[in-house]
Amino acid sequence: MFKEVNSNPDFPKLENNLLEKWDKNNTVEEYRNKNIDSGK
Repeated sequence: MFKEVNSNPDFPKLENNLLEKWDKNNTVEEYRNKNIDSGK
């Protein structure tokens, strides 16, 4: 299951497109802050 996800060549591109979309909506900073909080 995880192998399929990791070997999917479109996954990084889809993720980048999503981050670009979020960046336009000014939510990337919020997403990063959530990651920082969850990493503690």
